[in-house]
Amino acid sequence: MRGVDANIADRWLVLLAAFAGLAWGLAEASFFFVVPDVLISACALRSGRLALFAVAGSLTGACIGGAAMYLWSQHEPAAARALVDAVPFVPQRLFAFAAELSAAHGGLGILIGSFSGVPYKIFAVQAPEIMSLATFVAWTLPGRIVRFTLSATVAWSMARWLRTRWRPRWVRLGWAAAWIGIYAGYWIEMSR
Repeated sequence: MRGVDANIADRWLVLLAAFAGLAWGLAEASFFFVVPDVLISACALRSGRLALFAVAGSLTGACIGGAAMYLWSQHEPAAARALVDAVPFVPQRLFAFAAELSAAHGGLGILIGSFSGVPYKIFAVQAPEIMSLATFVAWTLPGRIVRFTLSATVAWSMARWLRTRWRPRWVRLGWAAAWIGIYAGYWIEMSR
């Protein structure tokens, strides 16, 4: 009976990871300022399977949120840009940098931007000037999935290695410390 209960709990946890990823990906594509990689890596501490469901949910949410921001910007560019301008730690220089990436590389700029600190939402509000919605979503897929999968893989691998040396509580504290350090550095850099 205990195995059945654990199996049911595991299924619920997987659904929760996918739904949380969907919500987080959607929010980060529009108004939220913390990337879904935080959730994905937290799931990876528990299991690779859980992380993959969080990746799938986050990717789906990013595509929906990015498409919504694209369409909004297509019809009301000033309002869409104002929302993104209001997001904490999004300096004006990132808009210019995203525009340069898109002008030089087209949709590939979205993938490059994923690893250069440019929030995805900036590409979403600028994309109607550069590419069709279909092209934007097509480039969103590799642009998001590469980074999300990399975050899951690194976190899962590190957790697996650290679990042989540390207690589980220390692994979770190490994860939290790493994200606090990443965001502290990022926000300090963006505040300059």
